[in-house]
Formats: sequence, structure tokens, C-alpha cells
Amino acid sequence: METPFKEIADSYKTTVHKRILIVEDQFIEAHDLQLILEKANYEVIGIVRSVDQALEILETQKPDLVLLDIMLKGDKNGIELAHILRKKCIGFIFISANSSKQILDKAKTTHPFGFIVKPFREQDILTTLEIAFFRLDYSLESQLLQQSELKNNITDLIRSNLNIEDALPAFAKIIQTFVTFDYLEVGFENTDQYSNLGIIRKNIGQYQIITVQKLSQITEIPLKELNETYRKSSIAIVPGVYSEESLIKNFQAAPIKGLISHNFGIKSYLVFPLSIGDSNHFSFTFYSRNFNAYSDENLKLLATLESSLSQLIARFYSIEQKSYVKKIKPLQKEEAKIAETGFEGIIGDSSQMLTVFNYIKRVAPSDTSVLILGESGTGKEKIAQNIHALSSRKDKPLVIINCGAIPENLAESLFFGHEKGSFTGALERRIGKFELANGGTIFLDEIGEMSPALQVKLLRVLQEN
Repeated sequence: METPFKEIADSYKTTVHKRILIVEDQFIEAHDLQLILEKANYEVIGIVRSVDQALEILETQKPDLVLLDIMLKGDKNGIELAHILRKKCIGFIFISANSSKQILDKAKTTHPFGFIVKPFREQDILTTLEIAFFRLDYSLESQLLQQSELKNNITDLIRSNLNIEDALPAFAKIIQTFVTFDYLEVGFENTDQYSNLGIIRKNIGQYQIITVQKLSQITEIPLKELNETYRKSSIAIVPGVYSEESLIKNFQAAPIKGLISHNFGIKSYLVFPLSIGDSNHFSFTFYSRNFNAYSDENLKLLATLESSLSQLIARFYSIEQKSYVKKIKPLQKEEAKIAETGFEGIIGDSSQMLTVFNYIKRVAPSDTSVLILGESGTGKEKIAQNIHALSSRKDKPLVIINCGAIPENLAESLFFGHEKGSFTGALERRIGKFELANGGTIFLDEIGEMSPALQVKLLRVLQEN
């Protein structure tokens, strides 16, 4: 009898071989993985037992994906290798017998494409790989769409008639969805006194500018002492991400950042400096109240925006005087495609909820599948409704299906419909839910309650449409 997972393996026999590196120090498990992968028509480019051996292979070959154990031979573990793989833009899936909360929390910071607990089954491996490659295929497209959207929004802001007091909060709304922050510091870094402006996030779409005078009041530090602290701080000329140990170490080199972090409860920050002209350095520093909030992916995204950001600085700052243009002239404010958007049916202003709102705004404009995780009653349907409402599909249907309540023998007919006479009892043509949602959004609630066979068929639909 053929299993639904054999369909996955057979589907790859007509496609280009995906190249996979196995990093596993247990011989039997590594051999089992190789047999499963080669049977499913994947190409195993190597099996290594340590991080150093994996790095040797990566010097000459680039796999499409890495299956990665956490505990490995040698003094380095799989999580350390995962950070390297992420910098090299190579996807990976963890396979580990250790699924403790501590390990999972560390693994999450690397943004894996899956986590499989040992002992594993063949279907666990194949299904996780199928989903991982689906995500990989769409991640590049999503990144390009994000870059295009950001550049267009910044261009609209540059062309607007806003003055800097309105432009900075508008810029904060634009960038927040892609590089989240609780406090943003902007300004020239090579001035004699501290003149940077801060933008603090108060709530969804609400930002307040923090001038130097206001910062002095908040910190209860006189302006003179604030300037002295700034002059002791080194100028950042290289982009960087700081959290935990690196954050503490950077406080010594840049005490002004330590002062801001202490007063606003900052746990990590990202510094992105720009060279303006021959000797001017303008810096964007994104501060977050969460640990490990930033990564090299954020730096890469900002690097693609360097030209747009330079134009933004030139528009609102006097480069010769190294200061912002206080007033242009009173002009009518333009929306410049920066209309504030609310979230219907969801209330919350905690840092966790603000992160959720950022994700909603980030994925809504793209035509891609979204996985919403959460216990029953936590509001997954509300999230789906808001994603639909903020998308270009908002004028089309939103079809909601409770997958856990569908009898398995009726599921295919409900999802995909049928023609009259196609089987016994099909007395009339029936339009499926997917066809009803054409051009709109379909929300498959409690999809984990469905049988594995039907899940595989739905995955194929999502992948090919």
C-alpha cells in the first residue's frame, strides 16, 4: 500500500535534485538519513561529524539545505554552526534528541526552517523538508518585494512636503515593519556635541520625537554631562549588531548608547552608519527591549536601502551644518502612502503584541502562505482577518474553514469541489472552498487536526498555486 509520503518522494523524481549536507555525529542515524534522502531523490553531498568538517565542505560546495544535529563532536555545537549558515544564506533544519526549553530558545534565535526530535520517522523528515523548501522558494521573492516596498515608501517620503518633525515618525512607521525597534536614534556622529534625535515607539503607529533636551529631562542628566558622555563615545563606522555580551562590551566604547539603553530598558541594538560626503558619518541606531532582536539579515536589508537613506538624509538635513532642518515652511501634510492602519478586534500594547502587529503588516502585502501558530482561543482567526483586511485582496472573499470539524470522507469534496455525476451521490455540481476564495484569502483553522494524507494534499495545493 502506498503511503501519502511516498507521493512526496515520487514528486521529486521529476525535479532537479536538491543538494543536502548532513551534520550528524552518530553514524547509524546519519546513515539512516542518507538512505531516506536518496530514496526520495535528494542528493547527499556529504556526512560530517563536527562544525569544522562542515565548514571545510562549505568552502567548496553550497548545499540547498543542511540537516543539523545540535550536539556534535568537538568544542562547537550545531547552534554555533547555524549562525554561520544563516550568514551564508543557507537554510537548515535541526535534528536533535534534546528538545528542552533552553535548547529550543537558543535554536529559535538562529531562525531554522524546522526542528525534528529524535527518534525520527521517514515521514517526519520528508514532510519537514517539503515545507522547508517551500519556505525557501518564497523567502527570496518575499525579500525582493520587501525591498521594493521600502524603497517606494521612502521615495514617497522624500518627495513629500513634510518637515522633519512629521517626517521622522513617518519614517519610523515605514521601517518598523521590517526592522522593529522600541527606540530609534538618528543623527550625525562627528559633531562636537550631542544633537541626535530619538524616536520612541509609544503604541501601534504612535511615535514621539525625543530631542536632546527631552532626553536630558528623562535621564535627569544635565546637557553638559550628556555632551561629555557623547564625546567619550567612539564613532561607529562599521554596521553591527549588539546583544548580551557584545552589548555590554560596546557600552565601554560608546557610553552614550549605554545611557540610552539603561533608561529605556534596551536589551539589544543595531548600528547602521552611512558615509555622507568625504568625512561625514550619519548613523541609524535601532534599539529593542528584546534580546537578540537583530541579525545580519537586517543589516543586509538596510544595505540595499543605502542610496534611499542617503537621499532621505539629504532631504531633511543640512549636511554642511551637520544638523537637521528645523522648519521648511508650513505646508499641508501629505499622506504619502503612510496612512495609519488599525487592527480590528485586537487590543494590546505590550512588546509581544507589537511584534505580532509588525508581522501582520509585514506579510499582508505579499501573496504568500502564512502559518499562524497558537493555542485554541488565542485569536488566530483575528490575525487571519487582519492580514486579509490589510492586503490587496481585502475586496475579495475571506473563507474560513474549521478543518477539525470536517469528516475525512467529505474533505476533498469540500475543499476542491466536484462535478455532477463524478461519483455516486454527486447529484449536482459543487464549488469547493478554494475556488470560492479565488482572488481572496482562505484560512484553514486547526489544520493539525486533519489526517496526514489530507495535509500532504493541501501542502501540494499551497506549493503549486
